[in-house]
Amino acid sequence: MSQNIRSMNWKQLTKRRVLGLVVMALGVMVLFLPIFVGEWVISLLGILMMVAGLFQFIETLRSTDETTSYLSYSAGIVTVLLGLLLFMSPNLVLSGLLVALTLFFLVDGGIKIYGAYKQTGAERWWDLFNGLFAIALGLLLWFLVSANLGLAAIGIILGLRLIAQGWTMFFVPEKAGEAELVEPDPRQHPDAHLGLDPSDTIKVMQEPILQKESIVTGQNIFWGLTLLAILFAIHLFRVDAERSLLGLITPFSATVGDAALALLIAVVLLLPIRLLWRAASRPIERAAWNRFDHLNQNNLEPTLAERALKFWLERRLTFAIEINTIRSSLGYAFWRILRIGLPLTAIIVAINSIWGFSWYFNSENWASAVWQAITQERVDVWREAMAEDVEQNALAKGIAPDKVFAIEPEGVSDTGDFSFVVIGDTGEGDASQFSLHDQIIAAGKREAVKFLILSSDVIYPDGKMKDYEKNFYLPFKGFEKPFYAIPGNHDWFDADQGFNANFLEPEAAILSLRARLAADLGTEAITTDQRFAEMTAEAQRLRDYYGIKNGRQRAPFFEMHTADFSLITVDTGILRRLDEKEMAWFEAALERAGDNFKMVVIGHPLYAAGINQSETDPDFNAIHDIMRRYKVDISMGGDTHDFEFYRENYVADGNETQMLHFVNGGGGAYLSIGTALAFPSPPATEDYAFYPRTDELNLKITSEAPWWKKPVIFWLNWFNGYPVTPETLSGVFDFNGAPFFQSFMEIKVERSQNQVRLLLYGVNGQLRWRDLQIGGQVKPADKSDDDFVEFIVPLHE
Repeated sequence: MSQNIRSMNWKQLTKRRVLGLVVMALGVMVLFLPIFVGEWVISLLGILMMVAGLFQFIETLRSTDETTSYLSYSAGIVTVLLGLLLFMSPNLVLSGLLVALTLFFLVDGGIKIYGAYKQTGAERWWDLFNGLFAIALGLLLWFLVSANLGLAAIGIILGLRLIAQGWTMFFVPEKAGEAELVEPDPRQHPDAHLGLDPSDTIKVMQEPILQKESIVTGQNIFWGLTLLAILFAIHLFRVDAERSLLGLITPFSATVGDAALALLIAVVLLLPIRLLWRAASRPIERAAWNRFDHLNQNNLEPTLAERALKFWLERRLTFAIEINTIRSSLGYAFWRILRIGLPLTAIIVAINSIWGFSWYFNSENWASAVWQAITQERVDVWREAMAEDVEQNALAKGIAPDKVFAIEPEGVSDTGDFSFVVIGDTGEGDASQFSLHDQIIAAGKREAVKFLILSSDVIYPDGKMKDYEKNFYLPFKGFEKPFYAIPGNHDWFDADQGFNANFLEPEAAILSLRARLAADLGTEAITTDQRFAEMTAEAQRLRDYYGIKNGRQRAPFFEMHTADFSLITVDTGILRRLDEKEMAWFEAALERAGDNFKMVVIGHPLYAAGINQSETDPDFNAIHDIMRRYKVDISMGGDTHDFEFYRENYVADGNETQMLHFVNGGGGAYLSIGTALAFPSPPATEDYAFYPRTDELNLKITSEAPWWKKPVIFWLNWFNGYPVTPETLSGVFDFNGAPFFQSFMEIKVERSQNQVRLLLYGVNGQLRWRDLQIGGQVKPADKSDDDFVEFIVPLHE
């Protein structure tokens, strides 16, 4: 409908000021959250920025001034993209984040200054002020970061930017007036920039479109809901979700993600392209309308080509009417934009599997981020409640306090040699996991090998019970020694339910499952015992059928002590920290180890990718400090999907000592490429090694990548994946074909030689020194490149 401006539109002005207040409130939140909460909240800042961008789109839809609309639209796009960038910030190098943010402020400032040039009156000075302010913020950002404010400086700058944006929305005078609704003139083209005079030609084409306008909104809603329902059904059956409220979270989250992706594609990509094309092709459209005016005035019949041109003009006219309706109706805007973006989103969902990406890029498994957001802050609460209930039950049965969380594998005693296998991050259930199958089975048949430890991420993507048969029992069928495990972050996405049911003793499993639920509900009145019994019964059925010896520990952490060797495993959850109970148990277990040789298997590695991972993480560093204080000899962790070695030298009790760190997460998940492709210089330790070598990994990537992945290789080779890290792009190259670089370790406690020997295995047997990339004094001087890899550490006298 057309509008005649008569007086100030107070209703629209009030809405604008409310939006301004909301944006200012978001700015205050962004400003203070990093100061009071900490730098981990930077991803939350991204969400707040995306919300602010949404409000800018709303302002665009409500604006009647085209220049203001284009500027607000551009600023909204930039704000949303910045929000996405911040949301991904854990995978961004700080310099990349700074460059991106600075460019954002420069672009944002330039857009506003250009807008000031195009505006008149008070708005010109507001836009000029905001433009200069944005550029100043970009320059100030570098100063604040250089002043050691770190990522908190980003929150301060973004907060100030949003406050200024909200301030402008609140105080800028509203140009629009009180609108008197009148019937639209069908002879007038809705795109005023064409400069066409009213004509009967326009009327003939426009009237049928206007008559259908009343049903278009319903059609948009119908098609939007239909496509979303189809996508939900696809996700539901593709992930084989449990038919329960919790089971529906994954397909529901994936569908919400599809809708968000559709809106993003439409707003950031498709609509801008279409609007730019409309602006660029207006001369053609104007000439076409003039041609049809000429035909109508002279009663001439259009040619076949002119009839095709008429069809194009009708589509253009429909789009112009839609844009005007989008400006006046937020509901219409939502469903129309959703309908624009959903078809391309559906194509992306459908073809995802043929690109050869790992599950990391599978749309259903993006819901893992939802599970992580839900669970990460609850892990400590759950773990502590589980351990408390299990401990009380064990003590009531007369089990000694120091034996509650202890394991006693068959064949391990205070005398004689023994060995065990440690393998991490196994559970994808694909070719990369099965590539190690024969070597693991061969290790299990050696008499000296007494048990196996899974050191992280038993089941991908989210630790669910339904994935255990395919991703654990079947791949390990034939290994006849006992299994023990600690969960990784992916196992905790399911609140550790699948892990508990399969690896804890049946009674401890049910107690832990009940304790977790009681911690969430705040009551002991649990009515789901039947479900828990069914889960543990299913785990027992699978272990009996496949001959797997698991379910032999009482917690997601445990200890084992002999006369001279102690093994302690630590569950670090999602956020690389321990709850108070596990922390107390950990120190007590190290105390019980006394002067023994101490080996700790930890959920996340302390050193990885050439960096001390605990250095910037206070909770993780607290664990590291305890291990130094008790002079742990070997630390081994999964989580990173490759093999790495580091020798840490430090001073304890005034004496020089060392701790050997191993990353042992190459057990079957997609290969981590960050270490081999972006190893820092200098690294955190002088002595290091990793597998695979950089040259071998480069050869695999370049020779196996199909043409559509070549741009990613170019990005890696020329820009090192900047501004993200090469590790972020690991999932792109999950080829699941030879050569495989998966690995695991065998730890041999050789009392007969007074030593602990660590052997590294690949898919074709024990690896040789030539297979590793080495720095410092790692390979013994008396060994050649053709000798097998062995790390030898003396037992304590």
